Amino acid sequence: MSKDRVIAAAVCILMLASSVNAEMTYFAHNGQLDTVALIGKGKKVGGGTTDKISSMGDRKFGGAWNIEFSGIMDLDKAGKYEFAVNSDDGSALYIDDKEIIANDGLHGGVMKKNTVSLTAGKHQVNLLYFNNNGGHALSATVKAAKGEARDLASACSPGKKKQDMGALRKAARKRKAAEKQKAMIAMSSPEALVRSIKHIAKTKPRQYRNGRKFLKQAQDFEAKMPEILEKLAAGDAEAVKAMDEYAKLRYTALVLENPYIDFDEILVVLTNNIARKANWLGTHVIKPKGHNSRIARLNLKTGKVTDIYKPTDGAYVGELDLHFNGEKLLFSSTDNNNRYQVMEVGVDGSNLRQVSAIEGEHVHNYGGVYLPNDKIVFSSTAPMIGVPCIGGGQSVPNLYLMGPNGQDARQLTFEQDADWYPTVTPDGKIMYLRWEYTDIMHYYSRIMMTMNPDGTNQRAIYGSQSLWPNAMFYARSLPGEPGRFSAVISGHHGVAGTGKLTIFDTNKGYAHADGVIQYVPGYGKKVTHVTVDQLYPTVKKDLLKIFPDLQDIVTKLINDHMPNSANSGKDYHELNNDFFNKCYPRLRGYYPDEMALDLDQLANGVYPQFYQPYPVSGQYYLTVAQLTSRSDWGLYLVDTFDNFVPIQADDTADFKYAIEPYPLKKRERPPIIP
Repeated sequence: MSKDRVIAAAVCILMLASSVNAEMTYFAHNGQLDTVALIGKGKKVGGGTTDKISSMGDRKFGGAWNIEFSGIMDLDKAGKYEFAVNSDDGSALYIDDKEIIANDGLHGGVMKKNTVSLTAGKHQVNLLYFNNNGGHALSATVKAAKGEARDLASACSPGKKKQDMGALRKAARKRKAAEKQKAMIAMSSPEALVRSIKHIAKTKPRQYRNGRKFLKQAQDFEAKMPEILEKLAAGDAEAVKAMDEYAKLRYTALVLENPYIDFDEILVVLTNNIARKANWLGTHVIKPKGHNSRIARLNLKTGKVTDIYKPTDGAYVGELDLHFNGEKLLFSSTDNNNRYQVMEVGVDGSNLRQVSAIEGEHVHNYGGVYLPNDKIVFSSTAPMIGVPCIGGGQSVPNLYLMGPNGQDARQLTFEQDADWYPTVTPDGKIMYLRWEYTDIMHYYSRIMMTMNPDGTNQRAIYGSQSLWPNAMFYARSLPGEPGRFSAVISGHHGVAGTGKLTIFDTNKGYAHADGVIQYVPGYGKKVTHVTVDQLYPTVKKDLLKIFPDLQDIVTKLINDHMPNSANSGKDYHELNNDFFNKCYPRLRGYYPDEMALDLDQLANGVYPQFYQPYPVSGQYYLTVAQLTSRSDWGLYLVDTFDNFVPIQADDTADFKYAIEPYPLKKRERPPIIP
């Protein structure tokens, strides 16, 4: 290097080297963020000064954390300075409250640079960073004109001022709202809205008085939506307004004025935490206390929330079942001994009482459902049955019957595994889920059963000797459609109690996907059961008639995940097993709405995920859903035409989720079976 260049570089360094302490202050918090706008959220887990910018992954802040670095950069001379930030996940750099670099969001290592003109003197520097999960990295440098890049911390002295997050969070809320609207359109398009409005107008024309007007408005949005989305991406205010108008139309047409929604209020459980358990276990394994939950009424027209019951001791509440007269409900909660019990309360909050009366140190009673004769069927661990595959270490319930006041309790089912999730069918029978473990081809079968209320005539109606589906949770009969029911299909292992919303018709079939009408979403798409033997080593011709590109996809999966170098010396059965483990599950990503695959972790990685659906009709469902892997759970009205309509309470200040939706109205009492 020439003498002149050495002198120039030294001058540039001196321009950045006036800091007495070459460090920046940092403030660290834990918590899983997805935007720098939330920096500072979570519990404080660290703080101090550092002479080098890094993600600080070695500081043991947990699996997810966020950090703000604050410093004063004192410049001897005015000039242009290049700043560079590389981060995994999101980051942002501010100088004197002005955003210099925006590197926000969930991503791997991404480098961003910007050159700015700065005056001589002191400048406030704030660097924001978060790691959402997994890999992490952060570096930041500054370089004067013709100088060399140096670590940002070494060019600063410790600062105290934190970045004002108010405007940042406001902008982030607007950006996330726009992203959410765009994602919602991808999930629930104007075309779907048109289909749904046409259905209502055709089947209930007299009750759907504004149907023609809604249809015209929906068709207008269908034509204009591509342009609206393009403008929305650019932050156009009119596009945001148009999206709000579309959301209002969707809610009005499908909720407020939909004649199938013939009730004003729904029962919900309001909670800050969705308490779930493994798919092979019962409610009794959920911790009995430590919940912040309550039962309430939610008005669909006004969003008003009216409390019904909130435990004073933090007890669990859930598994609601409304009486036929619409005046009282059963629910599961825990007693003073931390044992689960079937409870009852009026919809106005009156007459709270415990109904179940079976006592015992390890006896839990829950999931009560009213029968047409006012007796109650419920799940109980009274038989003291343990799960065989874990040596009896966890108990499972069988079904019991008791009188309206808990009297005359007796056992209805006698299995070594679980019988649970009972519900009453329109013909007065009990439909329930049975975990069958004996004399079958694999241990993770769940069979949909029915029986008379006295326990007689137990028989399978779906899933007997079937590899698919593993489980059918929260099954309910579809109103006015004999033989049809909805359920959430899920795995034996994997995601807990959630999965794909599926509509079945036992008149069409009772095994595999023979009786599947459709997934939701999945309008117009036939669901086909596909086995490994139909795919490997070559795809069968009958499947290619349904999925013309399937052979190309299977070939690609084999080439990517079963290279020839890894197959040497393996026989057909070993290769078949490799295909099952390495390639077969990946078909979920190619045909999420059209294939039924024989997988243990059946619903893993599949979105939207559903939880606790209630069929209002054969086409409309109240449900809890998670639309994408990045979105949170929410309450929706969904339909078979692929619409998702968010339902929100007016006051959400003290709870995060509204779950277990149940229409609050009188129901027709099914016939009493002697």
